[in-house]
Amino acid sequence: MIEIPRYRMINSLGYQDNENGLWVRYEDHVAAVQAARSQPKFRVGDRVRNDMFIGTVTSIETYDDQEDEFWVSWDKGGQSQCDSRTLTLYVVPIPDPKFKIGDRVLLDEQPEVLVITGILSSQSVASDWSYDVCTTTGMPVTRVSSSRLDLYTPPTPAELIPTLKEHEWVRGTCNGGLSTFEGAVYSDGKALRAGIQILRYENLEISPYIGTIERCDAPEVK
Repeated sequence: MIEIPRYRMINSLGYQDNENGLWVRYEDHVAAVQAARSQPKFRVGDRVRNDMFIGTVTSIETYDDQEDEFWVSWDKGGQSQCDSRTLTLYVVPIPDPKFKIGDRVLLDEQPEVLVITGILSSQSVASDWSYDVCTTTGMPVTRVSSSRLDLYTPPTPAELIPTLKEHEWVRGTCNGGLSTFEGAVYSDGKALRAGIQILRYENLEISPYIGTIERCDAPEVK
């Protein structure tokens, strides 16, 4: 709304008739309303909200002596005519990315574990975040949307160790993550080991010191 000129009125006795305020001429008020109407605060189709609800502007009511009002169809049902001062434009927040750089993921439910190496920003709620993924050895694979990816959750030691075969290569952590191990799986006749780390005892009991373990590629021999 533009600034409206305001006046003080003095009667025939020289006293102000409006000591507590200023007068506004009707024609100035109408001119200000018309100027505001030339740039309506909202358009039909805009998403708006008030203190309680979210809805869509369906039509605009115009008047000669007051500001436009807006008919809003509320998402939760019903509609009402609203003063623009009770409404604000509703912008749907863009969700945070599902994954972060370095996350290990599975593509299209395939067993190969991949790594997130880049994130392409989403431009709107309707569009999905995109991610660059590569193999665990650093070879680029593709760029995909988050809907095709699932966060990789490694199996627990109790789940993985019974499935291991000799000569498979594994790596993991032990002692609360304070140390790591990596090596080929083998049996020394008394225990199943990876390198010098015991994985499972002769009685088939899983070592309680193993924190995490996973299959991996053997180091490349050059």
